[in-house]
Amino acid sequence: MVALVLLPLLAAPPAAPPSDARLQTLKGEIARIADDSDGTLGVSVVEVASGKSVSHAGGDRFPMASVFKLPVAVVLLKRVDAGQLTLNEKLPIVRGDLRPRGPLYDRWKPGLSLSVGELLDDMMIASDNSAVDLLVRRLGGTKAVRDELAVLGLSGIDVDATELEMWLLSDGVREIPKDLRMTPEELRKKVDAVPAADRKKAEQAFEKKPRNAATPEALTRLLVGLEKRELLSATSTNRLLSAMKRCATGNRRIRAGVPSGSEVFDKTGTIGRCANDVALVRLPGGPTLAISVFLRSSYLGEAEREVVIAKVARAAAAAFGR
Repeated sequence: MVALVLLPLLAAPPAAPPSDARLQTLKGEIARIADDSDGTLGVSVVEVASGKSVSHAGGDRFPMASVFKLPVAVVLLKRVDAGQLTLNEKLPIVRGDLRPRGPLYDRWKPGLSLSVGELLDDMMIASDNSAVDLLVRRLGGTKAVRDELAVLGLSGIDVDATELEMWLLSDGVREIPKDLRMTPEELRKKVDAVPAADRKKAEQAFEKKPRNAATPEALTRLLVGLEKRELLSATSTNRLLSAMKRCATGNRRIRAGVPSGSEVFDKTGTIGRCANDVALVRLPGGPTLAISVFLRSSYLGEAEREVVIAKVARAAAAAFGR
């Protein structure tokens, strides 16, 4: 009788990080994409496990637009972890808290209250502008958010304006209500009163000296911290990543560029001639990447700007994929 010897199956060794030559090729490809973007492109890509990275204008400041909702979410969940806030807490919503468009605007009625957790999901999944301003108010304002980002070691991310302030300033409205409450009707009336030429000048000025600005490299550091569970508890990290995975505004940006089967956890931003997307991307059978792509001052249409972001993601996935 022949004895049957079962040998243990050996796991395949992890693939080596991409070579320096491949990273240089990626840098060149991103530079070519930037040349065709009709604007200023900032990119930071980091392979989480190895720390290998590629940057193109990654240390420059760009308007975050709605990407600023991601650091706000981190600060919010840090408060939850510290027991200073609960996701079940209800916040009353008055009409002056509403920003035009979004699920909260659509379903608002007098007397409406929503939980912090519901507002967090609206903010991260649908990029709801009313939700983020309500949460920033609950956190104590933008200065409180900045202070807590500093404590977390997240330099290079400046949260210094609400959605209402960004909207008014980028459209040339100088009078900002002290209580940061303005109904959608009042907002439209204020914006419509600004001559078109003045609005264009205000938009250009906002891009040159943006509020809520950050560097692509700072956002990738935040993403890496999330993936490594260095910023939040496991429960809060999973809650945030679950919302980012369901992001409804990024299907034509980083998600469109990475291979089928990738897991993408992202947050987009759009304002004026700017389009952004930042994401954790778990490539199928490969590594996890933190990718931040910012495009400003581009005269391309929004759909074409989204194609630029997708091209960067496709190039990054090809360089780092196994």
